[in-house]
Amino acid sequence: METVLIIGAGPGVGLSTARAFQNAGFRVAIASRTRQEKTDPSFRHFVFDAAKPDTVKALFEQVTAALGPPKVVVYNAALCLTAEPEDAFSLDLDQVRESMAVNTISPYAAAREAVNGFEKTGPGSTFIMTGNKLNTVALPRVLCFGMGKSAAAHMIQNASISYKNKGYKFYYADQRQPDGGPTIPVDGEAHAKLYVDLAKDTEQRQWDHTFVDGQGYVEFPTPGQ
Repeated sequence: METVLIIGAGPGVGLSTARAFQNAGFRVAIASRTRQEKTDPSFRHFVFDAAKPDTVKALFEQVTAALGPPKVVVYNAALCLTAEPEDAFSLDLDQVRESMAVNTISPYAAAREAVNGFEKTGPGSTFIMTGNKLNTVALPRVLCFGMGKSAAAHMIQNASISYKNKGYKFYYADQRQPDGGPTIPVDGEAHAKLYVDLAKDTEQRQWDHTFVDGQGYVEFPTPGQ
């Protein structure tokens, strides 16, 4: 039985994904600062704060010791801090550091540890990050969130190239409306279904995986191009 680690186990995408992978026959590890009241007791919960990237390595060590190295890692943690509507630089530096820690540095650390484990789990191992449209559009009020997502998307793109010959897969998943607009709020069940599907496929699909519920991957034009 293979293991999935889901970092960021909120009641939407996180727990929906946990249930979907459990139904697909995976051992499920979930990581979050606090345990959700409705969490299935069959999931192994690990306390983890995504604002502390230096603790990512310890998280993976704990999961590996308890359940084996994760074949699939889903990074679903996120932090969206909003600036003043007409002052994109109104957040102070401590807020910017926290935002980047959760949205960029911890994902980097998690991907790095995931790859170390993939050496044991082999081809088909998969890293998925829950993304959004902010890597393609400018919204000054969520500048820092967009900075983090853009950097993480760039990381995923490079990883999909760097580890292609080893058969490791990397995705930045971005749910859209049929017209290309963002889905707010996102649909946890739609993400969960997609994530299991991506994990089961032995081949790398489009790394910036823009998808529409019921249709799957849909390629949308990049704004300004």
